[in-house]
Amino acid sequence: MCQACRGLIAASVRTCPLCGRDSVPPAPARAVAHAGSPRFFTVLLISINVAVFIMMAAVDAKNGHEGSFVGAASPPVLLDFGERSISLITKGQWWRLVTPIFIHLGIIHLLFNNFALFQIGPLIEETFGSQKFIVIYLGCGIVGNIGSFFFLRGGGGASGALFGLMAIAAVYGYRMGGVVGRSLTRQMLIWGGMGLLLGMTVPGIDNVNHIGGLITGAALGFIISPEHPATARGTSVWNTAAIGSMVLVAASFAMVALHYGQMQHSEDLLQLSARVKTLATVLDQSFQWKPGQEPQKIANDLRSAADEIRRVQRIDGPSDAVRQRMLDLAARRAGLFDSADKDPSSVIKSDFQDNNDAGSVFEDYHNWEASVIADYGLVYERTGGK
Repeated sequence: MCQACRGLIAASVRTCPLCGRDSVPPAPARAVAHAGSPRFFTVLLISINVAVFIMMAAVDAKNGHEGSFVGAASPPVLLDFGERSISLITKGQWWRLVTPIFIHLGIIHLLFNNFALFQIGPLIEETFGSQKFIVIYLGCGIVGNIGSFFFLRGGGGASGALFGLMAIAAVYGYRMGGVVGRSLTRQMLIWGGMGLLLGMTVPGIDNVNHIGGLITGAALGFIISPEHPATARGTSVWNTAAIGSMVLVAASFAMVALHYGQMQHSEDLLQLSARVKTLATVLDQSFQWKPGQEPQKIANDLRSAADEIRRVQRIDGPSDAVRQRMLDLAARRAGLFDSADKDPSSVIKSDFQDNNDAGSVFEDYHNWEASVIADYGLVYERTGGK
């Protein structure tokens, strides 16, 4: 029997001579071996959300930011993990239209969205199938991010994708009809309405993202059938779409990994630049010192400036080498000023050599700074010194 038109045909025939369609039974629509579970992709998405949040919090805690496991991660860490940034998307970082779906700004944001996904996800995944579910989820999330980009709203979160799931569930209930269908539609409309109302009353919530996901989900609800593909070709199409969606997510996070550290190091570079400038100023003062002036203040200022440089996070090997030369020079000069009251001539005798050393080390620092500063999205401006 042809599985498309139910006409009787020979068992060996692959294409029905009566309707012209594939006559084989529909293959099970599974993208991966375990995707038969109605919660497979739902649990996978929740796991990714949690893993990304924990990694951001761990990086922030390592960098000395307190409360990173409760509140949002620091701006450099959020950007390094793929937060939606209008300026960086404009510069071509397309993956920031995908990765914000998995980034959450605090533990409450994470728990709220994951709870909503756990409630709605299995319904849509079981009804439409795992392949259609992952395409719908990512499609709604990406369109929501595109809307936020055009309205100049940065940030992150899975809300656009979740509002898309609410919308497609509401449309499914509407098309199904009956008591159950109407109840489902009403419940999804109430949830969606409450979410939009919350977005209008709480500062910082991006309703543009929500509305983008809602519109996309509603449109897909009228376009995509909840039934499994009737032919092997249809199954292949949805399998390909699901695999393509997963490849897109993997490629997006690969781009995040490729650019990781730039935003955190940009903050470190700005700090280092300012502190090098302070050390250069103190060294200049030390070269202008004359016997009879107070030497201990200069010694203390040199050590303080060196300590501030030492506290800046490591950036790379070349900068470590230059920094160490600065610290050695500052320590040597501080030691001379400690004994300047008893032997002021030692300071004067070393001025010429130390001045040359300072000029060399600051020139090397400026050359390094000019070579890397563009990598961190900053504009080079000489920080001072010799």
